[in-house]
Amino acid sequence: MTDQIQRLAPPSPANPAGAARSRRQNIIVRFNLLFIFVALFVVASITAPQFLTSQNLANLLQQSSLTGIVAIGMTVVILTSGIDLSVGSVAALSGMLVAILIGLGIAWPVAMVLAILSGLV
Repeated sequence: MTDQIQRLAPPSPANPAGAARSRRQNIIVRFNLLFIFVALFVVASITAPQFLTSQNLANLLQQSSLTGIVAIGMTVVILTSGIDLSVGSVAALSGMLVAILIGLGIAWPVAMVLAILSGLV
């Protein structure tokens, strides 16, 4: 019981070991996703030698760009106190519309403008 109370109590200046442990725990909690990302990056680099090629890294950035763009849009929506779950659906609709229009022979700049306009509607 005393051990549990000591763990819950804030570190005192008289106990520098407890303060250092608390700082380490705070750093681990604050940056846990970064540590996991770095660990996955290292494991992928070791297990697949082609992972660290510039072509693969460019491909990873290109594949995640759509998610990043949608995340920026969702951030703006959430910051303005609105919750809108249709952002992902509109992004999917716009992407499919571009693919269909290009498949029909329409030039890609025109297809992109039409998809953006459909998203605005």
